[in-house]
Amino acid sequence: FQLEIHLENSLESLSMWIASLVTNEDRHYFRAKSINKVINICKELENLHNYNTLMGILAGLNISAVHRMKKTFKKVPKESVKKFDELMDLMKPESSYKNYRAALSAASAPCLPYIGTALTDLTFIDEGNPDRIDSKINFKLRELTYKVIRQTLQYRTAPYHFQTVEPIHTFLQEVPFNPSDDELY
Repeated sequence: FQLEIHLENSLESLSMWIASLVTNEDRHYFRAKSINKVINICKELENLHNYNTLMGILAGLNISAVHRMKKTFKKVPKESVKKFDELMDLMKPESSYKNYRAALSAASAPCLPYIGTALTDLTFIDEGNPDRIDSKINFKLRELTYKVIRQTLQYRTAPYHFQTVEPIHTFLQEVPFNPSDDELY
């Protein structure tokens, strides 16, 4: 439960930080440059199979304070908008994240799955299956739970190998700004 809260708070902080990067710019031109850079980062995250961070950043670009900036998005290069639409299609929740699940199953390690789908799967498994059947432990429930956890952990076999670059490393470890919705407007 604590891990779930920490991961959700981390993604929310990342999303709000991304939104603040865009909304803190005063001019459409600079906002569009920020959006373009963030989309390029998202594409690289997809290439690295880092779906959890990808989802957090896409959520930041979809916060209403950013998403409503129609004039700004018109200044983003069309190829970046196309990339953005493709990434949104990949991570869309329709059909239980069908596109993402297909990409994940084809991905090789290192990979960082989007934790939200695993947590949702575990919730549905837990809520949709009795703990006991005829006073006996429901092993099917445990098997389903194990399968989700195993699928999520299978990507831990190979770590990412990045060179630490200071002060960027420290900055990203302590996402400095978590604005409220009102501050984004």
